Amino acid sequence: MMTTATEHCYVGIGPSILGVEPIIVGTRTRFDVEHARDAAQPGVSDEAQLHYAAERGHAILTHNRVDFELLASKWFDSAELHPGIIIAGRRPIHELARLTLVLLSAASADSLLNQIRYT
Repeated sequence: MMTTATEHCYVGIGPSILGVEPIIVGTRTRFDVEHARDAAQPGVSDEAQLHYAAERGHAILTHNRVDFELLASKWFDSAELHPGIIIAGRRPIHELARLTLVLLSAASADSLLNQIRYT
């Protein structure tokens, strides 16, 4: 199944993937976030979305659990690396943002490498 690009965001979280440290502002870490719509990725396949994120060293945040679990398994079987897949349940945007920040604040790029995490 192909989902619309509005269901995906790419999240860059740091050192091992991109070779740069995350930006620290006071006691908070800022994350590089790019929405698929803004990345001119509308209408492309889920696998193309994951490739796009991986090429940039960004984990992908999606609501599309079924397809991205299958993609993660396919990539694992082929020894292809991705910077992480974050599967988010459908909930109000402020709750999604809060849960995603909690997850990202506790994660490192290394801990997300080739992993699926759920919010």
